[in-house]
Amino acid sequence: MPHVATQIVVLAVVLGHLVPAAAVPGPIVTSLTLKPSSISGGSGATSTGTVTRSAAAPAGGTSVALSSSISALAAVPPSITIAAGQTSATFTPSS
Repeated sequence: MPHVATQIVVLAVVLGHLVPAAAVPGPIVTSLTLKPSSISGGSGATSTGTVTRSAAAPAGGTSVALSSSISALAAVPPSITIAAGQTSATFTPSS
């Protein structure tokens, strides 16, 4: 079977602002990364997503909404919480 490349866009939404997987400066979320950023379908490999803030989350933490453009290939949780005092949180996309 031939290999077909499919680009999937993963976005974070914080206070109504979309943040793409490329590092985009902003007042709250400074980056959303996927490592590795590319995996082959059917390989069983996984990727880890990391959402990073420019400052530590306040008491109670900060919720970040997530979305995938093709959730059948790379589903992400509807949101993750950056714990109080932390600047980042991780998630694992699934297929």
